[in-house]
Amino acid sequence: MSERRKDKVPTHNQLVHELTQEQAVTINSHEGFGWNSFVRRPLFQDPQAVLVSPDKSVVVVVDEEGEMVTEHDVKLRD
Repeated sequence: MSERRKDKVPTHNQLVHELTQEQAVTINSHEGFGWNSFVRRPLFQDPQAVLVSPDKSVVVVVDEEGEMVTEHDVKLRD
């Protein structure tokens, strides 16, 4: 499988600018507890803010209102 990402990986500050204020609040509060975040950019769809628990057992999409959605199609690579 070829890598689709570009050579330049966006910085955390650049990713935050893509989020709504509500998404940023939810993500920042969870990052303080060890959760990781990233922005997923599926082809022909809106970007998705994603949070992953420290042990990778929980993956949630953070919607525009800052709510955590557990039913989604995001799959983590091993």
